[in-house]
Amino acid sequence: MAPDAAFAYLRRLSQDGNIKLHDIAEVLRVTGRLPVECGRRREQPAGADQPETKAPGGN
Repeated sequence: MAPDAAFAYLRRLSQDGNIKLHDIAEVLRVTGRLPVECGRRREQPAGADQPETKAPGGN
């Protein structure tokens, strides 16, 4: 992967996962792998982290 493409990929993981880019880069540097949190956040369906809401008056 080209350096520019790698940086763009890490930047996107950072934004999508709400994880600081330098934290992702540090884990990658130390372990040679992306942080597990990045993969988990990307696998969740849209809205999965939103609390459920009930209709007014409903149980």
